[in-house]
This record gives sequence, structure tokens and C-alpha cells, in this order.
Amino acid sequence: MCLPIRLKIDGHRCVENISRSHCPVCLGDIHTSRIPCHIPDCGHLLHKTCFDQLLNSGHYTCPICQTSLIDMTALWEYLDAQAVSLPVPKKYENQRIHIFCNDCHKTSKTKFNFIGLKCMQCGAYNTTQDVKRRMSLVADEPSSA
Repeated sequence: MCLPIRLKIDGHRCVENISRSHCPVCLGDIHTSRIPCHIPDCGHLLHKTCFDQLLNSGHYTCPICQTSLIDMTALWEYLDAQAVSLPVPKKYENQRIHIFCNDCHKTSKTKFNFIGLKCMQCGAYNTTQDVKRRMSLVADEPSSA
């Protein structure tokens, strides 16, 4: 398979036989397909047409690991502004929620807000409260430190 050179430059970690899988969107075989592949930052392979289809239908996370597929900075900034403008009821203003971030794979405690639960590490709102389950899913990934 032809892969972008940036994967090697950006500290890509090889995953043996990664192309010997199925596209998580259409379930077509990646290795034998004539459809070009798209490789998001998380490293999971998708057909380029399936990737485009995901984005066009409003799905911005990897169907395998839930990491953001594109730069979501503008949305996170918009949500920050919305969170400031939406007051939290008094009984929730000191509430802290333990979260897992699907983008940076770190846990943190964040203030409760109806808009979303912001990661204190990377600023993303792509988070979940199911910390133990998500940590078990990324336990096999090497640390990026």
C-alpha cells in the first residue's frame, strides 16, 4: 500500500497488517480494495469515500476509537463561549465530573456544564464519563510520552 510520508515523519507507529482489515463504515476489505484509503491521525484505515460520507452526515469521530477525525478547534471554542453564557444551577456549580478524553486519551476532573464536559488536558469536548471502560480500551496503546 502507498502511505503518506507524513506518517513516518510524525512519529507513526507501525501496526502490522493494518491494511488486512475491513473499512469500519462499509465493511469492505481494505487490502484488496481499489478505493483509495484515508488514514486519520488515530491510524485506523477507512475508504476515502467512506470518510467523506461520515463527515457529510455529521459524524466527526473515528468509528473504531471515537477520536476526532478532523481539527475540531473551532467547535471547541464555540462550545467554550456557549458554556460561559449558560449559567449552571447553584446546586451544580461546584460539581466535578471524572471524564476520559477520546482525543488525548487522558482523564481529568472537569466542571459540570449542560453544554458538555471539557477535557482539562487538551480542551476537547470529545469526552465520556465511562472512564474505566475507555481506559481499558486504550490500555494496549503505547504511551505518546
